[in-house]
Amino acid sequence: MDAPSAQPRSGLSPTVILKGVAIAVAIVLLLHVTRMVLSGQGNVYAPDAVAYFDAANALRDGGDIYAPNKVMHKAKAGEALTAEEIEIGRSNTFLYIYPPAFASIFAPLTFLDLDAAFWVWWLLHFAMLAWLAFALVKLCHLKGAPQITDLLVILTVGLYGALSAEFRWGQVNLLVFALVAHGLLFIEEDKPIPGGLLLALAAHVKVLPFALIVLLLLQKRNRAALWMLVGCALFVLLPVPWLIGTRGAGALGAAVEMHIDYVRTVVLPALTSGRTSGIPQFYTGNNSLHAVLQRLFGEGTILYATKGRLDTVGPLLFTLPRGVISALGWTGALGMFAGSLWLGFKWRDDRYGRIAAAGLVLIALQFANVLFWEHHVVSLILPLAAVLGAGERRKALWLALPIAVVLSLPAAVNDALVLRDADALTDVVLFPRLWGLPTLAILAVCAVTVWLLNKKRQSEHEGAK
Repeated sequence: MDAPSAQPRSGLSPTVILKGVAIAVAIVLLLHVTRMVLSGQGNVYAPDAVAYFDAANALRDGGDIYAPNKVMHKAKAGEALTAEEIEIGRSNTFLYIYPPAFASIFAPLTFLDLDAAFWVWWLLHFAMLAWLAFALVKLCHLKGAPQITDLLVILTVGLYGALSAEFRWGQVNLLVFALVAHGLLFIEEDKPIPGGLLLALAAHVKVLPFALIVLLLLQKRNRAALWMLVGCALFVLLPVPWLIGTRGAGALGAAVEMHIDYVRTVVLPALTSGRTSGIPQFYTGNNSLHAVLQRLFGEGTILYATKGRLDTVGPLLFTLPRGVISALGWTGALGMFAGSLWLGFKWRDDRYGRIAAAGLVLIALQFANVLFWEHHVVSLILPLAAVLGAGERRKALWLALPIAVVLSLPAAVNDALVLRDADALTDVVLFPRLWGLPTLAILAVCAVTVWLLNKKRQSEHEGAK
C-alpha cells in the first residue's frame, strides 16, 4: 500500500496534470473515431449498431428479430431457402446475437432515421463511460483528485484499445459494466432490490452477468440474488409493450417465444459449434481461449478476417485434434470460473475482494465464450478498480500496463495516424493479437490482482494480531 505523504499538498501536482492530459488525449481520439464512423470516412468497421437497429425495427413491426440467424443456420446446413429467406439474408448484413430485452431498450431510437439514431447512440456511449466511471468511484470509495485521476487513466488510457473498439463498433459493454458496477454499488450500500434489478438488466443486455447470481449466493447476499432472479423474470416482459400493437393478446406469448428463439438460434449454436455467424470466428482479434488455441493448433483455422487473407490458415505451431483443443479451452475457462467463485466466497468479508471477484467471474466467462473481442476487455476495469480502491495506486497503474502495451498503444497509434488507411493494422500491430498476447496479458492482470489482494488481506490479518 502506498505510504501517505508527510505533508498534504495544495493544488494539483504535475503528475496529476500529466495524467489529465493523457485522459484528454484519449477522449479526443474517441471523438475522432466516433466522427469517422458516423461520417462514413476511412477504413472503419461497419457498426454492430446496424444489427441493433434492424432487430429493434423488427420488434416494433411484430417480426422475428432472429430471422437472419435462422436463415444463416439453414443455409449453413445446406437446406433450400425460400425467396423470402433469401431476401432476409441479403438485406441483413449483421446478425443480432443479444437477448430480446436489449432490442426493446434500443427500440426508441428507431423513431429516428438511421443516421440520427446512430448519432444519438454514439453520444450515449460518452454518457455510459461517465456513468461507469461515476459508479466505480462510489463503489471503490475513491476519493480526491489523485485516486479519481488514476481510475480515469486506467479506464481511458490503459483500456483505450477496448474503448476504441467499443466506439468503433457501437458496442454495449460500457452499458453492461455501468449496470453491473452500479448494481454492485447498491448491494454494497445494503440496497438489494435496486442492486439485484440492475444486475438482472445487465444480464438481459448480455447474458454473462446472469452468473453473478451464483456469486451472490456464495457470499450469502441472498436478497440481492433473489431480486436479481426476480428481475431476470420480469425483464422477459420488456418486449411486450412493443408487441401489443401487432400481436395484441398474443404479445406475452410472442415475448416468451423470442427468448426461446434466442437460446435456440444464438446460445446453443455458440456452445455446440463455436460459431455465431457463418464461419467460426477464431481469427486474429478474438482473445477467447478457444480462439487462441485454435490459431495455435487448429488445422485449417482462418487466421485473418481481412479481405485477401481469408486463405491464410493455421496452425501457427502444430496440429492437435479438435477435441483436445476444445477440452483445453473449456478446462482453462471453467477452471478460472470455478476459481473466481471460490475467491468470491473466500473474500466475502472484503469489499474490494467482492468487487474483484465479480470482475474475475465475468472475465472467466468471457474466456469461455466463443467471442472475446477487444471491446470485451472493458471487463478488466472491475478488478483494476478494486486494486486501486484497496490502496494499491501505483500497482494498479502498473497492472494496466500490459494491456496498454499489447492492445491500447497499437489502437491509439492506428486511430491517431492511419485510421483512413486500409492497411493500417500492419503485421507488426497484428502480431501480438495473432499469437494471443492480449490473452496472456489479461490472464496476467487477473493473476496479479489475486496475488495483490491476498497479500493485502494477509498483512491486515497479521497487523490485527
